[in-house]
Amino acid sequence: PLPASRLACELLRLRSSGSLRRLVLVRHGNTDRPPNDLDRQLTPVGFSQCASARERWATVHAPLVLCSRAWRTQQTAQCLYPNCEVHVLDCMYPEDGDDLCPNRIPWDALNETFNSTLGHAPLQTYLDHDGGRLSPLLDQYAANVWNEALPLAGRAGETGTLTMLSHSIFVSAIARYAASAFCLDDMCIRASQVGEVCGFVFDLEGCGSALPAAHYVESPVCD
Repeated sequence: PLPASRLACELLRLRSSGSLRRLVLVRHGNTDRPPNDLDRQLTPVGFSQCASARERWATVHAPLVLCSRAWRTQQTAQCLYPNCEVHVLDCMYPEDGDDLCPNRIPWDALNETFNSTLGHAPLQTYLDHDGGRLSPLLDQYAANVWNEALPLAGRAGETGTLTMLSHSIFVSAIARYAASAFCLDDMCIRASQVGEVCGFVFDLEGCGSALPAAHYVESPVCD
């Protein structure tokens, strides 16, 4: 796994070189419910959410957006950033049965908890659930994502914006891992319920010698 200390070093190196100035982490929009989860697509509400959110998320052009294999994340990326290049990270949506952490809690164990017990609860609810059993899985998930994302950060373009489109608590897990790398207070990340087309922004530019500024962006209000 990618240690948080190495992530911090790499992010600071990319920032000091001017290659990376902003991290944007967003959840997909509202979707339909086909039998195969990977086939879920944005509904008219989802497209409307993206249209309403475009102004807040697309204030800076994102030439490259990293998405999961799920079509809904790619649709959301294309709606928010019409001219972006979409790059799929398989690790954002692991296969059922994949073992993601040292004590071998499989991905489908987390899926089962999500589907039957906790749903779209804040990240802290998952961290506390069942004596913290799911916490190392979420950390390993985030480490895997950052391990694949960092080599692509150099393609963030002139704006230096690296954007990721993922799923509910997994957006929070990715954000929390970045916050831990910078020794930031992650209370906002742990407590926020990541609704549709909302997430977190880390401002890596003009924030002193070490620490970035991070903030939560709420879901859009649609007419």
